[in-house]
Amino acid sequence: MLVSYRTLARVFRRALLPGPRAGVRRALISALLLLIRLAISRVDTARGARGNKRIQIGRYDDEEQAALAYNAYVQRHDLGNQLNDVDANGKPLPTIFKRSSRFHGVSWQANRSKCQWQVQYRDHTSTPAKTKTCHVGYYSDEEVAALAYNDAMIAAGLDHIRVMNRVDASGRPIPKDQ
Repeated sequence: MLVSYRTLARVFRRALLPGPRAGVRRALISALLLLIRLAISRVDTARGARGNKRIQIGRYDDEEQAALAYNAYVQRHDLGNQLNDVDANGKPLPTIFKRSSRFHGVSWQANRSKCQWQVQYRDHTSTPAKTKTCHVGYYSDEEVAALAYNDAMIAAGLDHIRVMNRVDASGRPIPKDQ
């Protein structure tokens, strides 16, 4: 018999009677509920979006099934959303999120409404005791953000003090690891 987490929580909460050591009982029951929640087989949910409305596609036993169901739903309804990457056998590949930049002065900002590359630098020249953080802007392309960092360094007169992003002959920035 499969019992849902909500049913177990309801039963345990009813067991909390007022009296001595009620706080201890409450803490023990909360810990037990957490263990039960972790023990119940994990169900992955595939979610999508149609316009501004988020929809639930279904519940699946593992992440691969959820990813494949999401891809099928997006293709079936012609939504144009980004699909999960799959290999030659049709098995989903792990998603790798880019969190750090390849260039100086550029960082990834995922906590905004639109995920973008942020450019900022710290100016130590004004007062030795105070550091001023100077915000340059947000950019959708990492290379454009690197060039904006270079322009901001030159405009602030810090190009001889700070590390600049190197630029090749065609005007594209060269990553710092190359």
